[in-house]
Amino acid sequence: FTASGLQQMPVPRELSTEEVAATVDDFRHAAAAAIAAGADGVEIHGANGYLVHQFLADNTNQRTDQYGGSIDNRIRFAVEVATAVAEEIGAGRTGFRISPGKPVHELAESDPHELYPAIVRALAPLNLASLHIGHGGADELLHTLRKLWPAALVLNRAGTDIATRAKDIEDGLADVVTVGVMALANPDLAERVRAELRATGGPAGTRRASVVAEQLTPPELQIALLVAQGMTNREAAAGLFLSPQTIEYHLGPIYRKLHLRGRPQPPRAPQRGRAA
Repeated sequence: FTASGLQQMPVPRELSTEEVAATVDDFRHAAAAAIAAGADGVEIHGANGYLVHQFLADNTNQRTDQYGGSIDNRIRFAVEVATAVAEEIGAGRTGFRISPGKPVHELAESDPHELYPAIVRALAPLNLASLHIGHGGADELLHTLRKLWPAALVLNRAGTDIATRAKDIEDGLADVVTVGVMALANPDLAERVRAELRATGGPAGTRRASVVAEQLTPPELQIALLVAQGMTNREAAAGLFLSPQTIEYHLGPIYRKLHLRGRPQPPRAPQRGRAA
């Protein structure tokens, strides 16, 4: 759609090698702009058929230069983008999203069990804050990626209930789970989950969690769950795209509400726009 009405869709063309380099810089600039605008971090969208994903998939990537052909070449753009963004705003503020083997917009991957371990191995040394996986149903591949990824893993298991997603955390398969569509028409989703836990007790060990959930705000609950797993302030901050100062700010109220002994620092206003 244009100002003069509907027009025929132009035939896409591949970027030139020079344009690829310029596009990497575009990602860098966009990340810097997000932080300058007050965002705590950014997530690079390497999933769901968008540009980074188009480089990964062999049916959309028909290039014959260093960005096409072999798996090492097809993941090159993704790794260059992640490296540029991490250098610009800090690895602790940078996440990366993938959707292994998930067909979307006619995009298909013939080798996800080789492709995604390769990209995760390449991203791991960058010390990014998180890897966000949109699960496409390949459980064996998901377990492989969990073993390969050293930092926080965010999992979206679309179409499943809360109990199933909570079990992924209990089993150590994910550090954080997302709800996506489930939250769009349910602004009271957190209260519904709490009510369900009170009524059923939830999975093993979650009766106590339901009592805790009643006392904490949603941000406090997220922080408390990560700290309870033994994470440091910095690790919890990376997992939630927050600064360590913000984690520290919330710990005081958490300790007081749960009547726990700890060493929280005096609350102070969260600081934004600083490297984690």
